[in-house]
Amino acid sequence: CDAKETIAMSTGIREKEAAAFAAMKAESEANIAAMAKAIDALRKGLGGSFIQTAAATTIKDLVVSKQDLFSADDAAELSAFLQSGQATEGTGEIIGMLEQLKETMSKDLADATATEEDAIKTYNELVAAKNKEFETLQASIEEKITRLGELGVANAETANAGGDTGDAMEKDKKALADLKAGCAQRAKDYEAEK
Repeated sequence: CDAKETIAMSTGIREKEAAAFAAMKAESEANIAAMAKAIDALRKGLGGSFIQTAAATTIKDLVVSKQDLFSADDAAELSAFLQSGQATEGTGEIIGMLEQLKETMSKDLADATATEEDAIKTYNELVAAKNKEFETLQASIEEKITRLGELGVANAETANAGGDTGDAMEKDKKALADLKAGCAQRAKDYEAEK
């Protein structure tokens, strides 16, 4: 049952990986959507009203939590824009930063999705191989059990045949003894008549 244990362990790992991917995917999609809304609002000249939306809050949280995605100047520029709705260097630079970030995050999401699909494929192949291994072992066990049963029946038949032979031999010995006794009696009777 090593195959079943391997499948169970792999399933647990796969479920954890799938949950982590789902969480990362949901966060990435929300961030990408927020950036698309921000870019659209900035292009339409709605920067001031954009900073009051949920998408702006998402980008603010992203700037704070993912500082490794930004240079210090870009993070400061985005933070200032998200506070006031006005870009100190101009809206074009903010749009460029957001587009670059959106592109990077989209690529990262695509890479993570490809990795997840590969992990699913690998898991499915493992499960199929282990199930085949289990089925092969199960068939071997069933074949050996059948052979063991057949040998048991053959042994019982042999024992019974031996028992029947033994019974027949006992009857034959008794018949021989009866014949010898009968012959001895007839020889006596013959001697007496003679």
